[in-house]
Amino acid sequence: MENKFNHVSETISMFCRRYIYAKRNLPIRHSEMGVLIFTAKSTEPVTAVVLSELLCTSKPNITSKINVLRDMGYLEKVQCATDKRSYFLKLTAKGEAVVNETASEYLKLITFLSDNMGLEDFEKLYELLQKANAVLREYN
Repeated sequence: MENKFNHVSETISMFCRRYIYAKRNLPIRHSEMGVLIFTAKSTEPVTAVVLSELLCTSKPNITSKINVLRDMGYLEKVQCATDKRSYFLKLTAKGEAVVNETASEYLKLITFLSDNMGLEDFEKLYELLQKANAVLREYN
């Protein structure tokens, strides 16, 4: 059984590496793009804490990404009206443009997977990934 777990671990690791490092025509890093996409799609105010929890990374790591994106003109901080120590993140016009321009680029790999796996297997993969993510949320 241990050998099976090793193979499963290697397979998951390979999938993650291939997905994350797939060639994408993006003007910024994949992880920075994730910050912009989440900020763009969120219906609730986005903070560094929210991003760090969602992306399963440390607040200093997210703060670094926020600072880079602000310096590049993609993101701005908006001070909270009720608590001057807090701030929310907002896309600039430049940030909105890069999200809109690269949305199709981001979906290419998912479309490729769906087309080449077949819809039934792709839907199974999606369901299993959702289940695995729910289990891992409890673990962490």
